[in-house]
Amino acid sequence: MSKFICPYCFNEKETNDILFRCINPIASECSLEEDKPFSDYWDFHPPKVMNHIINSNTSMFSQKSKSALCPICRTKTTKMICPSCHNSLPFTTGELKDYNISLIGAKDAGKSVYIAVLLNALAQRIGMNLNASLVALNDETIKRYREQFYQPLFQKKELLKATGAAGVSQKTPLLYRFGFEKKNFFGQRSNEVVTLVFFDTAGERLDDEKVMARETKYISNSSGIIFLLDPLQIPAVRDRLPPDIPLPPIQTQPEEIVTRVVNLIREDKQIPEKERIKTPVALVFSKIDALRSLFPPDSMLQQSSPHESVLDISDCERVSSEMLAYLYDWIGPNLNNIMQHHFEHFSYFGVSSLGEPPTGGKLSEAVSSHRIEDPFLWLLWKNNLIQGVRKKR
Repeated sequence: MSKFICPYCFNEKETNDILFRCINPIASECSLEEDKPFSDYWDFHPPKVMNHIINSNTSMFSQKSKSALCPICRTKTTKMICPSCHNSLPFTTGELKDYNISLIGAKDAGKSVYIAVLLNALAQRIGMNLNASLVALNDETIKRYREQFYQPLFQKKELLKATGAAGVSQKTPLLYRFGFEKKNFFGQRSNEVVTLVFFDTAGERLDDEKVMARETKYISNSSGIIFLLDPLQIPAVRDRLPPDIPLPPIQTQPEEIVTRVVNLIREDKQIPEKERIKTPVALVFSKIDALRSLFPPDSMLQQSSPHESVLDISDCERVSSEMLAYLYDWIGPNLNNIMQHHFEHFSYFGVSSLGEPPTGGKLSEAVSSHRIEDPFLWLLWKNNLIQGVRKKR
């Protein structure tokens, strides 16, 4: 019996438990009812009145039909919903493997910008290198990415608004079907198709462990975690930068966020303290374009990403070692010690989503990202979705 993880509430369920919602638009032909689980998820008060729900015994879910017959009006429906939160499920549920990528970090770390640029690169340059395609799974994703991410950043050259600590967009994931060509060790090619789920959580929600446990359950059910760390919020870095670099307010410290995530995952998954968490973690220093004066000319962070159809493992290791040295210099060893004790797989990265520091909330040039794909490709490799090689230097 197959399982799936809801991309909204992130509860793991059996596919046989999937519910359906009637799609009959004529209210007089089928009953409407208050949907409390759906309303609780979206904080609707009073509860929203919606179409009738068809339970699992009636729906007789199968991966072939993915449909149900409403017992009241006899209308056939393919609108699948989660048995926990009653949100609509992607049509690929139960068919494709789900890979949920959690992007977390302090406020002003650049999470929304990173998602915007990464998704655009996946559909363009990275997709071409991997012989891959990226397709939105619903109209909600298409509209949200276009209006909240692509148009402001790529067309108007404006900085994105910070993700709100509450509201609809905070609870709405970006859902994609990611198909790419995969090669085995013998060079044989095959097509791999997975579901990618991206969540952009407000940094304010990471300041309290109780809030994290309630609102960011997706973290413990993630296939990979990207910790976005803002070096411009580190005092030792701020002191060394030229005066013309705009600096954000100092928010939650990286060690605090990582510690809360560790506690959340261990409690939710009941992982003993003696065992390391197996979820791969990419610790990503953002905005490194503002730090160029701190890096020597031969720095790995000054070089372009070499990854093409496969991950260059050697490059990732060299970047990670260099970033770790800077980490020790900037904040000391504690963050790395926490990672070593609690996570089985982790690596450090440095990226620039925009390519240059913005001025006055605007970009003077078009987006020119730097090493934006490295953490994502590393997570794909750790999930055995793409091949990794050690290229000779």
